[in-house]
Amino acid sequence: MKRLSFVAVAVVLLAGCGKRPPATPDGSSGVRGVCLLPAGDTPGERERWVGLQITAREVNNPDADHERVTRAASDERGEFRIPLNPGEYIIGVHDPELLRNKMLSPLTVRVEPGRFAEVVIDYDKLNVRDLPRR
Repeated sequence: MKRLSFVAVAVVLLAGCGKRPPATPDGSSGVRGVCLLPAGDTPGERERWVGLQITAREVNNPDADHERVTRAASDERGEFRIPLNPGEYIIGVHDPELLRNKMLSPLTVRVEPGRFAEVVIDYDKLNVRDLPRR
């Protein structure tokens, strides 16, 4: 009987040690914005960056789960919207053609409760440069 009690207590204790999954964003906060391609020859006119892959990775998340990434893509208007929980995020971008073998300066954004942070992903301001050759 003592052995059965010990096993029951151990199961209860171990069940409480597991990580709880992060709360699913409720849609009231996050990041939204527009993506712009490199400036052309016509001043003031900018083409929208359609199909850009965008990622959001929480900085200093309480679970230390750095594999947790939220993904989206810019739509036909070059716009995107990513629902996120409040916190600080690193925004990453990927375009297999335009950004191939390139590195960029990171974008960081703070998401406040009940608000969407506005972001402009502008190719000309990403500090795009070639990767060093090995």
